[in-house]
Amino acid sequence: MDYVGHTVNFKTYKKSYKSKQKIKNNPSEWVIFENTHEAIIDQDTYDIVQRIRDGRRRPTPLGTMPVLSGMLFCADCGAKMYQVRGKDWPTSKEHLVCATYRKINKPAVRALNYYLYKNFRYSTHTGI
Repeated sequence: MDYVGHTVNFKTYKKSYKSKQKIKNNPSEWVIFENTHEAIIDQDTYDIVQRIRDGRRRPTPLGTMPVLSGMLFCADCGAKMYQVRGKDWPTSKEHLVCATYRKINKPAVRALNYYLYKNFRYSTHTGI
């Protein structure tokens, strides 16, 4: 909501002023003040992105939900990107694979996507 110029209050509360633990409020109990500051994106774009993010995503067999699941697409063919990781793999070995590569097994597509993923991870971790 902050991106469209609204301020949202009362998302969390504490049982006591002595308590350090925050408890999440029900979204029905939030108070939204509209148009309190300049919007970064328009409301239509925000609604579309929220619909995409609420799409069906499944946890991996390891029990975790990839953060960017359903949001990354191949730059070459436009297919979805899938996270590949192993139980005993170090994080440096995790990578993304294009759905086209998984079906057709094109080494050039895999090499490009692996390179893009490594650069993406580097830029997000270093703040570039």
